[in-house]
Amino acid sequence: MRLSPLNLAGIRATPEGGGRSGWPERPKPGCRVGHAGRADVCGRLSFARPSPALTTKCVSRSDGRRGRPVGDRAPSVREAACLQTFPRSFQFSGFLMSGARRAGNAAPPLLAGAVGKSFVTSDRKIGRDNRRLAIKTA
Repeated sequence: MRLSPLNLAGIRATPEGGGRSGWPERPKPGCRVGHAGRADVCGRLSFARPSPALTTKCVSRSDGRRGRPVGDRAPSVREAACLQTFPRSFQFSGFLMSGARRAGNAAPPLLAGAVGKSFVTSDRKIGRDNRRLAIKTA
């Protein structure tokens, strides 16, 4: 995606882990002049902090807070998938935005696995407790 010279200048003025709050007042893209919204919009990821949540537009540099810590581009679908803990061997089919949508909307596999394990553990505990209760009342 090609960015306007004004957007590109703003991105280049954004440090690692920073956002548009560090931009000079002028020139700013028209949509940002006088805008008091989130200061980390149009920001860069940090090597030292967790990534913000990804969305369907995770590969768009002009949208959100997911610019690469270095360079003037957004994460690739593969980089977004790695942030979401997909194995490097996992392949997304389709075109760029369909891969971005899948990576951005996914529950991170490691998180999904941890939640699933907690359900299984809880279910087993409840089952044991129910069996003990049934024996006591019999």
